[in-house]
Amino acid sequence: MLSDVKSRIVNFFSAPGEPLATTYFLLLSCWFGLVTGFFEGIMLLVRRSFLLRVYSLNPHWFWMRPLMNLILFILVAGFLILIGRKLRFVLTLRFVAATFIFLNIGALLLMIPGLYTKAVLILALGFAVQMSLFISTHAVTFGVIVRRSIPWLGVVLAVMILCINIWPFWKLHRATAEQGKARPGAPNVLLLVLDTVRAQSLSLHGYQRKTSSYLESIAREGVRFEKAFSTSPWTLPSHGSMFTGRYPHELFFATDTPFNAMTPIRANYPTLADAFTEHGYATAGFVANLSYCSYAHGLSRGFGYYDDYTLSLEWFLDSASWTHEIHTMLRPKMKNRQLVSRKNAAAINQSFLDWVEGNPDRPFFAFLNYFDAHDPYVLEPGYGDLFREHDAATVTQEMNKKQVVRDLQDDYDRTLTYLDAQIGRLFAQLKNRAILENTLVIITSDHGEQFGEHGFFAHGNTLYSQALHIPLVMKLPHAMAQGLTVKQPVSLRDLAVTIIDLAGLTGDNVFPGASFARFWQDGSEGKFVTKPPYSEFLVVERVPRMWRSSWPGYTSGIQSVVLDDGRHYIRYGEGGGELYDFDRDPEEKDNLIQGEKVETLQQLNIVLNSVKAHTRAAN
Repeated sequence: MLSDVKSRIVNFFSAPGEPLATTYFLLLSCWFGLVTGFFEGIMLLVRRSFLLRVYSLNPHWFWMRPLMNLILFILVAGFLILIGRKLRFVLTLRFVAATFIFLNIGALLLMIPGLYTKAVLILALGFAVQMSLFISTHAVTFGVIVRRSIPWLGVVLAVMILCINIWPFWKLHRATAEQGKARPGAPNVLLLVLDTVRAQSLSLHGYQRKTSSYLESIAREGVRFEKAFSTSPWTLPSHGSMFTGRYPHELFFATDTPFNAMTPIRANYPTLADAFTEHGYATAGFVANLSYCSYAHGLSRGFGYYDDYTLSLEWFLDSASWTHEIHTMLRPKMKNRQLVSRKNAAAINQSFLDWVEGNPDRPFFAFLNYFDAHDPYVLEPGYGDLFREHDAATVTQEMNKKQVVRDLQDDYDRTLTYLDAQIGRLFAQLKNRAILENTLVIITSDHGEQFGEHGFFAHGNTLYSQALHIPLVMKLPHAMAQGLTVKQPVSLRDLAVTIIDLAGLTGDNVFPGASFARFWQDGSEGKFVTKPPYSEFLVVERVPRMWRSSWPGYTSGIQSVVLDDGRHYIRYGEGGGELYDFDRDPEEKDNLIQGEKVETLQQLNIVLNSVKAHTRAAN
C-alpha cells in the first residue's frame, strides 16, 4: 500500500529541476493554504492566552482564515502557472515550496505585535530558503504527508464552519428552553449606550448647535440627569460598571498593576442580562464597538442573543494576515475611513427590530451599543455639509492649527446629529409597533471625548469632565415622571440597581448602589446609601508615552470624585491632584488645588478612600 502511494507521488514529479505536474502543484497550494489558516487560528489563541490581553477575536475567523488562505494560495498558484510558461524554474518544487513557505511564515509573523514589516519579510525569506531545501530533498516523504493529511484538513474546516455558525442558535434555543415566565405586565427594558458621546457637545446640555433634538424630546417625556458621570474614561470598564454595578478596580484581574483593564471583566459578578434572563425576559445585545464590547470582553454574559460579529465580505477579506495587510493599504486609497470592526446606527437599529419581530411573546431586555461618534468620525450621506461655517479655501496659515481641531469637532457634531436622528427613527418604528408604552428606556454614554482641553485629545487618558460627563435620559413606562430634571450628581455605577428597581424585578438585590428612583418616588430617599460619583483608570495602560512625561500622576492609578457641592477632585495615585468647581467652571479651566484649604482636601481624600474601602469590604 505504501509503495503504491509512493509511486503515485513520484509520478507527480519530473526530473530534478523540471516543472512540477499541475495536479501536484495545485494540491500543494491547497495544503499550504489550509495549514497557514489553521496556524493563524492557533496564533490567535496563543496571543490571547499568554499576553493576558483581549484582542478582537471574531469566532468566524477560525474558519474564515483557512478558507481565505486557501483562496489566496490557489490564486498565487495560478499566477505562478502563468509566468511558469515563460520561466520554467518557477514551477520547480524548490521554488514553489519556497514561495508557499514564505507566505506561510510571513502570515504568522505579521500577527506578532510590534514586528516591523521589513523584519517579517527577511525572516520569512530565510525560513523559506532553508525549509524549501529540506522539502526538495525529501520530496517523496513530503508528498505522502500532503496527500494523506489534506482530506482531514478539509474535514476539520467543514466541521468548524458548521459548529461555529450553529452555536449561537443552539445557545439561544437552550437559553429559551430553560427560562421561566416573566411576571404579567412586566415592562420591556431598552438600554441605548452612545459610545463616546460627551454631554458638553449636546444641545440637551446647552450646546449651541442642535445636535440632540430627539434626545431633548425624550427628556421632556421622562427624566434628564444634568450631572451624570461615567466610572471610567474608556469603553470596557465603563460598560462593565453599567452591567454589574461594580467599579473598574473590582472588575478586572490584578496582575502587576492595580487592575488590568485589558482583560475580560470578571465572571464572579452577575450582570443585568443574568438578572433579566432569570426573570423570564428575552435578552439581546447589539454591538457596534467590536474593539471592546464583543463576547471576548465578557459583556455578552447572560444574554440569550448577542449580535457582535456578523458575516460579511469585508470581514472575510480582512480575516487572513496577508489579505488584511492588502486591505489596510487599499482602504485609504479608496477613501474608505469606516473601520471593518464597526457598524453604523442604522444597521444596529435594523438588527434590533428584526430580533424584536421574532420575540413577540415575552418582555425583553435589549442593549444597543452605537459607535458612530467614535473616531474616525465617519460622515453618513447627507451630513457632510452640516454646521459648515467657512470655506476651506479661505483658511489662512495662522488658522490652520485651530481649524484642524475645529474640523474634528465639526465632524464629531455631525456624527452626533446623525446618531440623534437614527434614535428618532428607531423610536418611530417602536411606536408603530405599540412597544414604547410599556418600555423603560435608558439612553446614556460610556464616556466622553476631548478636543484639546487641557492639551488632550480623544479619551481614555484623563479624568477631566470632557471625558466623564455624559448624557443620561430615562423614559419610564406609562408616562411616569415626565419632564423631570435631576440636578444632583449621579454615577453610571448606579445604573444596574436602578434598572432592576424600575423594572420591578423581585428577589435578592445583587447589584450594589442606589436607585435613581429616589429622586422622584416618595419615600425612596432613605432606602439607599448613596456615594458620590467616583471614576478611575490606570494611566500606565492608557496614556501614550509622549504625554506621560509632562503629567505628574502618570505612574499609577488616578481616582476622581464629584461631590454634591460641585467640586471635582482628581487625585494622582502617588499624591497631588487637581480640583475644579464644576458648577461654576464646567469646562474646568481654573485649577483650585493650590488655594484650597488643607482641611477641604483632607475631607475629599477621606471620601475618595471610603469608596474604595467600601468596595473592598463588600468583596
